[in-house]
Amino acid sequence: MTDIEVILDELEESGIDIFNIGLKKLKAASVCDEDGDCSISIDEAKLNTSAERKTALLHEQGHCETHTFYNTLTPFERVERLEYRADKYVAENKITKYMIVRAARNEGFVDVWEFAEYFGVTVEYMKRLMWIHFQMEFME
Repeated sequence: MTDIEVILDELEESGIDIFNIGLKKLKAASVCDEDGDCSISIDEAKLNTSAERKTALLHEQGHCETHTFYNTLTPFERVERLEYRADKYVAENKITKYMIVRAARNEGFVDVWEFAEYFGVTVEYMKRLMWIHFQMEFME
């Protein structure tokens, strides 16, 4: 079973629907209805690699699990906080500090792109997760 299939199974078990639909400006989005049911929309045509797909699914799963949703009227500062919380969920539950350290020790990785490739996410997302881990370490 691939990483993406595992994520899709987790989402299904959590009752989160996934739709492949064309989105005008976004690659992926998550929403929560008035009953608290979450769903994720993915524009497969805009996701060129499996790393982009896994990154999008993990990030949107973070929004659903933390209930951090917003709309076009949400102030930018609040949007940034909600995005951070979604990514922090991924850092704490999906690509943990322990996993990163273990990969560094066992595989000898030193470059971000090596970790990104190993975990199957984009380099930019790996940088984001490492930054979140650094911030959490600093705040302990």
